[in-house]
Amino acid sequence: MVGQPLAGNRNDCKAWEESGAKDAVGNTVTIADGGYPGTGLVIPHRRERGQSDLPDWKEEHNKSHKQV
Repeated sequence: MVGQPLAGNRNDCKAWEESGAKDAVGNTVTIADGGYPGTGLVIPHRRERGQSDLPDWKEEHNKSHKQV
């Protein structure tokens, strides 16, 4: 276990810090799902507002991200 358990209704970004997980991993590159924007974690690429599709390279990157 990396961090302390928190209530299930806790926001992912807040739980990342409050559980101690952020401190536990330090500067290690950490991959997460899309629920962690602005945390410094590696998350999948998202379309920008008004963008209909992601560029192919971002789609490929997201595909490899899902396989980890």
